[in-house]
Amino acid sequence: MHADSLHNFSHTYSAEIRGLVEGCAEATIDALESIARKRGIRVEYKNEKDRLDAVAPYKNLLVIALERDQARDILRTMHIQACLFASVRWNKSRKLNGNDLLDFHHAAAGLAYCQAFFTERSLKALVTQNHLALDKRYACRVIASVEEAVEYVANLA
Repeated sequence: MHADSLHNFSHTYSAEIRGLVEGCAEATIDALESIARKRGIRVEYKNEKDRLDAVAPYKNLLVIALERDQARDILRTMHIQACLFASVRWNKSRKLNGNDLLDFHHAAAGLAYCQAFFTERSLKALVTQNHLALDKRYACRVIASVEEAVEYVANLA
């Protein structure tokens, strides 16, 4: 979707989720087939097109579950990445750069599964925005200063 067709942050988030789900469609099919096989269900398709068509309803369910906040804790990294990319797209004055891609992967892993996430000030500002509040959702303290990071680590002992 182009920036001028994005009506609000929810719409932008939805566009990002759809892109992420589409990007992992093959892995989704593989995972579903693996689960079925472990349960003794035989999965066969006439051809590869039928195989890909079979996953479409699951992709739609995944998108709906994320949009309605029914899978954001299960699929944390996907939700976090969608939020960050949507925030950049929604903020028309901010441009995405190559370093953002690495930062967003770092943030998705750190926020989703760690008690603290050490980063730079701009990424901290992004992930702690009121409409995202990813730090609060996943109970992860976001630290953007060396002094605060040292104090945090010292207090772990």
